[in-house]
Amino acid sequence: MNEDTKDCSRPAGPSLRAAMIVLLLFALCGHGTASAQYMFLDANGDSLYSGADSYSIPPLSSATVDVYLVTNRNRDGSTVTCQDASEAGLNSYTVNLYAGDAPMSFTNVVNMMPGMVESEPLVTYDYALTVGFAGSETLPPGKYHLLRMTVTTLPTRLSAGCAELAIVPFSCYSPPGVVTSFGSSCAGARGDGVLRLGEDWVDNGYILGCTDNIGRAPAILCPAEIIGREGQPLSFRVTVKDPDCPTQLSFGAYPFPPGATLTPLTGFVAGEATATVAWTPTRGQAGAHTMTFEAHETYVPLQGTCSTRVTILPANAPPVAEAGGPYSGIQDVPITFDGRQSSDPEGAPLQYLWEFGDGTRGAGPTPAHIYKSGGTFTVTLTVTDPDSLSSQDGTDASITSVLPVRVFATKAKATKIPDGNPFTWFQVEAVPEAGFALEEVLPSSVRLHYENSTCGSVDIPSSTRKSLSIGDTDGNGLPEYTSCFTREGMTALAPCLPHGTATILLELWGSLSTGGLIHGEFSHTFILKEGFFEPAVSPNPLKPTSTLEFRTTMAGFVNARLFDIHGRCVATFVDDSSMEAGYHRIQLGGVEGGLRLPSGVYYVRVAGEHDGVRSRAVMILR
Repeated sequence: MNEDTKDCSRPAGPSLRAAMIVLLLFALCGHGTASAQYMFLDANGDSLYSGADSYSIPPLSSATVDVYLVTNRNRDGSTVTCQDASEAGLNSYTVNLYAGDAPMSFTNVVNMMPGMVESEPLVTYDYALTVGFAGSETLPPGKYHLLRMTVTTLPTRLSAGCAELAIVPFSCYSPPGVVTSFGSSCAGARGDGVLRLGEDWVDNGYILGCTDNIGRAPAILCPAEIIGREGQPLSFRVTVKDPDCPTQLSFGAYPFPPGATLTPLTGFVAGEATATVAWTPTRGQAGAHTMTFEAHETYVPLQGTCSTRVTILPANAPPVAEAGGPYSGIQDVPITFDGRQSSDPEGAPLQYLWEFGDGTRGAGPTPAHIYKSGGTFTVTLTVTDPDSLSSQDGTDASITSVLPVRVFATKAKATKIPDGNPFTWFQVEAVPEAGFALEEVLPSSVRLHYENSTCGSVDIPSSTRKSLSIGDTDGNGLPEYTSCFTREGMTALAPCLPHGTATILLELWGSLSTGGLIHGEFSHTFILKEGFFEPAVSPNPLKPTSTLEFRTTMAGFVNARLFDIHGRCVATFVDDSSMEAGYHRIQLGGVEGGLRLPSGVYYVRVAGEHDGVRSRAVMILR
């Protein structure tokens, strides 16, 4: 047990009560009424100190108590003089009162000295009072009525509180350095013109009643639970309260874990003394620890206890970073990183810091980032837990460069759907700053892209059936790459177009044999024929990705079937008794992959209730 015997340097409860008992016996054994003294209490209103005052405050009741001061007489009436034989006057006073048994409340505290103002703020507790006043002039020697107040005894651990009040030099409730005293014309022991109780004079007054000779047990306040972690310092405060203001108080704790320390109690201030527990648990000390604190007065069998449960968690392990990847993306297009596989062994929340390798940073588990150039970038993820432990993980982001191109049409002003030219041609011209040769373009990679809220996203691959050339059709001195798109492919845009003429913004994308992408945006005009049009099948010959596309003008029955060259129906694609009007796209993948029809020529026949019958030849190649 860590134990500290504290010398509190304040009046002891049992000693104070013993002194008051002696004074009571002095008053009751024929010594008579004191005619004068330095400072006394009057509880019966006769302006004198006598044995009658001691029983003037009944238990659990109130009484008016006055404080008097006689500057130039002892209790027995003998004259008191200063060192220079003059009698002391009065220009200020400070009073400390202490309740030695039952707690008391102090209300209606009034300064009875005209011309004096408060110099020491009024402080009251259930066991004590401190207040001081001062004036600008020194009054002549004599007897003075200093204070008047209402004193009420409060319940104690006995059935009723007992009045026991004394003027003391100071108590464990007094503000530090504040002593009962009065200012006068005498120099005093310290030469500052202040006469202090216990230094310059010792006679003071008590009010006694019944007494609890056992005293009052100290009380300890400590936290119920503290949670710490191995390797991390923790501390908490323990407070001791003792109304007896003991001069000797033993204080300690048990059991005490190895490495933990307990500071000695501080001096009592406002009736409280404190001690601090400090501990940095080491590995192997995880678990629950109970610390019990105990305080007891040295000379009487009174003690108080309090217990704190200290739970030590295992040492915090660093988190594990997982950056995911490797990632790939395209210049100027957002790429999303994913660090959600990162974890903390203790399940604590993590902070995410990403360094994208291009001088920029991001935060959060799934940030999106746009690279402004192509290349391979080293990406680093740092995760940090609430205790500032962190770890890193790295990955790569491969970003494909996007090079700008100019796209325009020369051979047709508009593309007609569904019965326009079999091919639509677009010229692709590298802008001077792009820095690539048109011969690097991979013909099979070139495609048109369009999307809107009506039809979603549409990609149209270029046709490699036509010979492609590099020339300069607009005569501006810059070479152009010619890219060709079939009528069937362009028909895929029909769901996106209104009837009649419409100009839309298209994107052209392609890949280079040396790496990187080309991209250009351009406007192109389409003319969409109203009503039912020839069914379109693409790609043809049939593949698992082939689709059948057609438009109906009114709601009604529609069927679409596949016939061989002998007129036999070999597959049904649509058989709807009430198909809505509009554009329709039907997947034909099951024909080639599921029916296993032999190679040859077949016919897709579409019949509509309001739009007639149309056919389209298709091929299956094995």
